[in-house]
Amino acid sequence: MKSLLIALVVTSASCAHSYFGVTNQGATTRLCNAPELVAIGNDVPAAYHKAIVNSFKYWNEAIGKQVFFDAGKVNFNAYSDDAAGFVIVGVLNKEADEETVRPGHNKAVTFFKYRKDDGCIAQVKVLINPKTFGNDLDKFETTVRHEFGHVLGFQHSAVFTDLMFDAPSSESTTQNPRDASDDEVQAVRELYKH
Repeated sequence: MKSLLIALVVTSASCAHSYFGVTNQGATTRLCNAPELVAIGNDVPAAYHKAIVNSFKYWNEAIGKQVFFDAGKVNFNAYSDDAAGFVIVGVLNKEADEETVRPGHNKAVTFFKYRKDDGCIAQVKVLINPKTFGNDLDKFETTVRHEFGHVLGFQHSAVFTDLMFDAPSSESTTQNPRDASDDEVQAVRELYKH
């Protein structure tokens, strides 16, 4: 078993980064084992499942290859030890994550574990607070697309119209859910070309 470096990147929408490539000790990184299985935890309300699936399928289409596979709903949540073999999407438990979620940034957060030997992203947990979106599934899907951008290796962009801008669900575009920019798509295709 390869060693994991529990790391650094806590992203949240609205989160805190600055552009292309999540860094692990200064190096741009990507998923170790792409394609990855994406599991939806049993704590995620059914009304949000389709938007989650649409979000990672959107990135598959943008990249032009299967980076994520749908494992469906599972009988555990993101806080379970069973979540280790998946990119797991669950509901944000503010009490459990209180120290890592910045005040006022309670829509979503993504946690990573990096492999020590090569620094790639070995494990991911995406936590979302559906209550902050009400019935607006377009904004929810935009936020989940943004979080899957982090899963793929993106940091935040300073470009207001990019999907990876720090606050992607703001009213900065009439397109809902928001798509990645051409530059973002080109960058992720380059990162996953092999």
